Amino acid sequence: MTRGAGIRDRPRPGLLDPTYPLLLLPVRLETRYVDNHSRLLVRIYPDDIHVDSHDPALSLGEISLQQKFFKTLASEQDEVEWQKAWRALAHAVGPLRALWLATSRSSVNRPAGWTRGAIARLLPDRFVAFAWTDFVSDFLVAHVSHPVRERLALGADPMRDDADATRPLGADALWLHDFSAALAAGMALEVSVNPAERIKRLVVIGVRASADPAAQAIELARLLDAHRCTSGLSLLAPGEPTNALGETRTAYRVQPDVDQVYRDELAYWGNGPGERPASWEQIGAPGQRFEGEESAGFRLDRALGLVPGTLGRLAGSDDEWAAQERVLRSLLANVVTSGIEYMLAPSVSSEAIGSALKHFRRMSAGGPLATIRMGLSPTAFCQCGCQIAIVCSLLACST
Repeated sequence: MTRGAGIRDRPRPGLLDPTYPLLLLPVRLETRYVDNHSRLLVRIYPDDIHVDSHDPALSLGEISLQQKFFKTLASEQDEVEWQKAWRALAHAVGPLRALWLATSRSSVNRPAGWTRGAIARLLPDRFVAFAWTDFVSDFLVAHVSHPVRERLALGADPMRDDADATRPLGADALWLHDFSAALAAGMALEVSVNPAERIKRLVVIGVRASADPAAQAIELARLLDAHRCTSGLSLLAPGEPTNALGETRTAYRVQPDVDQVYRDELAYWGNGPGERPASWEQIGAPGQRFEGEESAGFRLDRALGLVPGTLGRLAGSDDEWAAQERVLRSLLANVVTSGIEYMLAPSVSSEAIGSALKHFRRMSAGGPLATIRMGLSPTAFCQCGCQIAIVCSLLACST
């Protein structure tokens, strides 16, 4: 345990390549004082965005259903028949699992039933805690004693039989309820404090710098696809409620509407107005312009360093509100520029006015990027840089 003055000799985010932006993802903290308030125990739990409970392998029954579904697509020309085949598939395995069968070509066979426990992805190499006992003195810093475990289990593994009275979820998930095991897994730490003081602010941050940025972008895309086929994934329109309050209800449903899933994610099969010819696959070379590039899905793809079209099939991905809003702001700025210069000159220079209007053109009532919803959890992204490559990082703050 050291004061902030000693942080210069310790690993820190400043050692990362500044070429790449950081993606900050949340974690949950739980804390407890022990030993007469001389130590603060900190537990770290992954947020919903980190959870991967998707099983890409198919059972024999799922492979049979998938083959029947694809056979209908190949033999029938009428989209009505495609929709019937889709409804039958969704009825058999549920709409979200059916979405995976309909959009993947996995042939890996697995036993029927539950075969894969949930794990956490995109966690950092290790966590560091910063604690303030007041807002004047240097912060305290404590490093996690172990690196974060790869393939961190978030529950029981149905393929292992190692549970007992002391490990009800098995050895891999022991860290969830045992502090010593959490320390060994890199998901807990201790902060030493003066018993006469109380920590007023606690920040836990971890940076993942051990993997190649391009590889991490691929892992992020796979994680988002896992959410898409398990808890559901969509982009929220500006103004859409994220929480149920009073008479307001969210659009989220535990069991999504089967026909709505078809319209949102599978309508590109058809030749009608629901087709998405460019929003679900990579288009052209980098820098090439194409139809739909200003849609909410493509803008978020670029900001997260993902292959264009990764989020293009999601509900809400075709929304072009940001581009329309930008055009309107530019139009307003052009209309009022001369009038503002006339009223404020010579007290305010034209350069200062131009700078203010440039800032106005970049403002957005709906935020710079679309909010993404994974199951019940909405996540808003704020772009702080123009690069599209990605380095994964996590930040949590408690006061």
